[in-house]
Amino acid sequence: MAYEEQMLTETFTEFESRLYEYFIGIIQDDLGLDLSSHQASGLVFNEYNFLTGRVHKKVEEIRKHLRDTLPTKVIMLNLFYRNGRIYDFITELTREDFENICQPVNIDVIIARAVSESEFE
Repeated sequence: MAYEEQMLTETFTEFESRLYEYFIGIIQDDLGLDLSSHQASGLVFNEYNFLTGRVHKKVEEIRKHLRDTLPTKVIMLNLFYRNGRIYDFITELTREDFENICQPVNIDVIIARAVSESEFE
């Protein structure tokens, strides 16, 4: 894999990771759960995996379209069942949110490109 392709792949992975953490943070705040791990959440293993898996899948779906369609609604209906209630995740991701989430990634890519194009390889 060429260096530029590798950087692009790593960048997309980093974007996905940042979006995932952003959405998980909203869910944690809404539900009062620690979703950093299955053990920390106190959830049944299948519940934890289902919830985090759906968030991962949604991030993969929307990442491809975010730059062109901001602001965008992010909707995951029936994401989680807790205390007798169904939790629907619905939020809007604005251009400002997206830029704040991804700003460190953009800086890393710029630095990596500058280093790869410099004489100090």
